Amino acid sequence: MAYLWLIILALSCTSFIVFKDKIFLILFLSSFATILSINLVTNIYVPTLTFIISFLGLYYFLIHIKKQSLFNLNLPNLEDLIGFEAQVVEKIEVDSTNYGTIKLNGDFWYAKNTSNTPFQKGDTVRVVCIKGLFAYVKPI
Repeated sequence: MAYLWLIILALSCTSFIVFKDKIFLILFLSSFATILSINLVTNIYVPTLTFIISFLGLYYFLIHIKKQSLFNLNLPNLEDLIGFEAQVVEKIEVDSTNYGTIKLNGDFWYAKNTSNTPFQKGDTVRVVCIKGLFAYVKPI
């Protein structure tokens, strides 16, 4: 029985390292608690209950923390983004009817060109203003 939990422990640890997902961390910690309980008692039901209770407890704790972080988002003011540098992700033409895409402050924005030179993918631009869904950019 202990070998099964050691395999689950190794798989969950490896999965957490590879995928960086918190559910694998919870599985790892629950498996570790179960292995400790196997060494303390010989009854087969105690380790299983230990795993279930520790998994559900850690899962509830993680969800509770996630809810708090979702409601405490510090969203940037759009006026604060003016003057920021951004990377061009999709080509931006000179024509005002066409738009491209930029990565600004970790988010993707539609961008329109305010200069007479087109921007290619990978160029760095500066945000002049933001109107609606569009960021207007110029060369640096």
